[in-house]
Amino acid sequence: MKTFFCLTKEYVPPGQWVQDLIAGKPVEVPAGGGRCLSINWIYQTWALLISSGTPCYAILDTPAADGIVIALSVSASRALKMPDAPFFVDVVADDAPHPAAHFHIVQNKAYAQRLPNAVFMPHWSQPGLVPRDPARGDRFENLCFYGHTKNLALELQAPQWRQRLQEELGIQLHLPSAEQWHDYSQTDCVIAIRDFSHSPHWNKPATKLYNAWLAGIPFIGGRDSAYAADGKPGVDYLVAQSPEEVFEQLRHLKENFSFRSQLVANASLSAKEFTREAILKRWKKLVEETIPERALEWEQKTKRQRSFFAKRQKTHLFLESHSWSHLFKRPTLSPLEINFIIPQETYPSASWIEAWEEGKVVSLAETGKCITSYSWIYQTWSLLKKSGCNFFLIPQLPTSDVAIFLSLSLKSGCKKFLKPNLFLVDIVAHTYPHPAAQFHLVHNKAHARWLPRSFFIPHWPQPHLIPRNPDRGDRFEKICFLGDPEQLALEFISSSWKERLKNELQLEFQIKPVHEWHDYSDVDAVIAIRDFSSARYLDKPATKLYNAWHAGVPFIGGIDSAYATDGRPGIDYLVASSLEETFQHLRRLKENPSLRHELVLHGTESGKAFTREATLLRWQTFLLEKLPTLVEQWQKKSLFERHFFMMTQRFFCFLDRYFR
Repeated sequence: MKTFFCLTKEYVPPGQWVQDLIAGKPVEVPAGGGRCLSINWIYQTWALLISSGTPCYAILDTPAADGIVIALSVSASRALKMPDAPFFVDVVADDAPHPAAHFHIVQNKAYAQRLPNAVFMPHWSQPGLVPRDPARGDRFENLCFYGHTKNLALELQAPQWRQRLQEELGIQLHLPSAEQWHDYSQTDCVIAIRDFSHSPHWNKPATKLYNAWLAGIPFIGGRDSAYAADGKPGVDYLVAQSPEEVFEQLRHLKENFSFRSQLVANASLSAKEFTREAILKRWKKLVEETIPERALEWEQKTKRQRSFFAKRQKTHLFLESHSWSHLFKRPTLSPLEINFIIPQETYPSASWIEAWEEGKVVSLAETGKCITSYSWIYQTWSLLKKSGCNFFLIPQLPTSDVAIFLSLSLKSGCKKFLKPNLFLVDIVAHTYPHPAAQFHLVHNKAHARWLPRSFFIPHWPQPHLIPRNPDRGDRFEKICFLGDPEQLALEFISSSWKERLKNELQLEFQIKPVHEWHDYSDVDAVIAIRDFSSARYLDKPATKLYNAWHAGVPFIGGIDSAYATDGRPGIDYLVASSLEETFQHLRRLKENPSLRHELVLHGTESGKAFTREATLLRWQTFLLEKLPTLVEQWQKKSLFERHFFMMTQRFFCFLDRYFR
């Protein structure tokens, strides 16, 4: 009977990654979410098993028709139904057990004892782990937490607590990035306390404890059931139930070198069960003996026995998910993996990316590619990455976590996108909201007020913007439009308009080409009026207004809703509802330098809310604060509530499309 590991296609790492993993070198694994789980539990296990000679196979996304299928609970198809599915082994990881699984693999020994048809398999210890440098001797200065900061108690991250550590004990708390999670060379103590509640955290592993043991470093943990099941409190690790207890244990460890040494010595004995070699032996026995035996037993069951097994399984899982401890414990959700989706056909070329990363002036899109995709997806992801946010850029929708995509880049059919563990956020830009998205990002504040379940994030201002040259002084000669000509009222393109400006006001009107949209050095005023209708243009941003503010140039716009909600008409910009009114505004600006100065002064002040730094802060606030709350609310909804939610979402999208 063949054994298949079900991989998720978009999460398959490159070949060099596998070679380094098998060679025992450090490899980079994402810090959380479906990508992390898929690589750690499925790909890593399959690669190490086949390199050790265990016969097993990989399949991408689609379960095998027969044989044994090992897959992540969080990514396995909900179409799998018992008792008709192939023999399905569910790697539970941080998620709930899959209802169609015949056998469960859990990462917490205590959880395996309470979940029927389950076996404990420790999470792999860190690849390429570098132990503490022996040259540090009895120094006790660096306290480290290796993991996602969401999994460290907030009390221990507070500035006051960290300051007290430094001042009273001379100890500094470090939070290494994911790229450094293998390096314990300069660490003197590891701390890993999720919170100070009484929650047993049944779905969490003791991996941080194993890594500390293998690195030869004292460990302070919380009341997690996984720590207590694998370790011996007070013998090979310490337990703390409050920030004050953590502080006193650190004091004791710092002042008593012999106690530290004994703790590390005991831990080194416990660690032998959780080396990578020991875990590989567990997997080999599980895949070669235990699971095939279970699968054979399943094959020999009658149809009635299989049906009874399925009903009993559902009952156990129902009781597990509705137990009293589950109802009253604090929810512990896995860290989110946030993915930005950019289709392969619109992905920037290597030369463009190199120029962008080097800070060179480049067009926001290459020939034949989508400027909206470059502006909203690649630019946003790139700037967030540079700010230290660990998000991903992938070409297609993942199976779980969060996907941020341009509404126009995916087909509008919605049923195929309703994946139970995937939260979709669409960037509406200048099109319509996607009916399959649970939440929308819009670039017009007035649109956000109209469209339910949406959030306003302004479009990025022009990169490498060159402001008006101060040497131009009070000169008022050149009026410009910086944008796509089809976004400018036809009246301004006519030769009669240009001649009238030239003859009566001695002004030159120019439509700047795309490669000069960043250059305001010779511009004395900006006009950006789409037409002289009463349209509010809810789908359009106020980017041209922001750019004029940053460039220190007076701005004349139409009655666009975006201009009105972000600016103050008559104070930081002017509004014109006809060609004649535009002409009179230009006459006033030419004849009244003080009016120009006042508009520029107020515009500079208003523009502070729309700088690149301010926009980046808005993105960080949404992604790190608002979005996790939205996803948590979605995860807690029942299947009926989710379908009702999406039904109302499609109705809102219909209203937006036809009554905007």
